[in-house]
Amino acid sequence: MNSRPANPYGRSYPDSEGLLEQACAHLDRAARQIRATAGDDPFAPARSLGAQLSLLCGGLYPGIHAVPDPDDSLGPLEHLDTALALLDAIPLQQAPPDLMVWTLRLAQLRSAVDSTARPTGTSGTDTNRSGLP
Repeated sequence: MNSRPANPYGRSYPDSEGLLEQACAHLDRAARQIRATAGDDPFAPARSLGAQLSLLCGGLYPGIHAVPDPDDSLGPLEHLDTALALLDAIPLQQAPPDLMVWTLRLAQLRSAVDSTARPTGTSGTDTNRSGLP
């Protein structure tokens, strides 16, 4: 029995589906890591960003969730960069029809995560980001 959710786009391209699933797994991991930084504050910007990433993941391929990995050495930005690279690797002929829209939104959210993670007044070259791991 296959535990993989059905392809929401009604066509099957094994290579692109694998890339899409991997990208969604990275998005899910990033969303969980970002939401974890919000603690108990329901109005924390990190909670909103994490929720938006979860929604984006569900829009790309509903039902994909990453298995929690205690040995995960990547931070949220690395997961988002990996997801963007995987989405960019999907051949356009095999991509879901709205992939470019989702990828653009992910790039915008990645920028927002980077801005939120960087303390005010830093140049962006600082690797010690406050707020997010």
